[in-house]
Amino acid sequence: MSGASGMRGAIKIEDFKVAIRTMSDGEIEQIKREVLNSLRHLESSTKRLNKYIIHLKGESNDANIDEYNDIVDAEEFNNIDQSDLELFEESVRENGTILDNYNQRIDIINDEQIYRKSGKKVSDSSIQLENRKKGLSTDIDMDNSDVDIVAPNSMYL
Repeated sequence: MSGASGMRGAIKIEDFKVAIRTMSDGEIEQIKREVLNSLRHLESSTKRLNKYIIHLKGESNDANIDEYNDIVDAEEFNNIDQSDLELFEESVRENGTILDNYNQRIDIINDEQIYRKSGKKVSDSSIQLENRKKGLSTDIDMDNSDVDIVAPNSMYL
């Protein structure tokens, strides 16, 4: 893993935290731009799916329609049907997990950038605090025994 271009594959959140420590400032900034771009696209997709769900459940009203006019046009509604509802709801749930993951990565990048600029380590990350609350270890598994495992907390870089 030698930099942004060398890190192409699934990477768990804790491994991501370790990996960015070895990257240059430029590489970290590139990763941050990529994650933010992915975040924006996924947020947009999730808004679109939520609008489809509202429409399929018959919960559409003028306020909902006005809020999403820039995302969904009337013609798109003609291409969806009730059988899509479960898929859309599942996709929104999965997107939520991935959005949380992206936000954690942005927090980790911001912490690393603060550390590099100030020389002071940022206090425990939100991930470590969450893990402690859940009674999970905050140690990082470095033995690479879980190579190629794709999980909700993994991301392709």
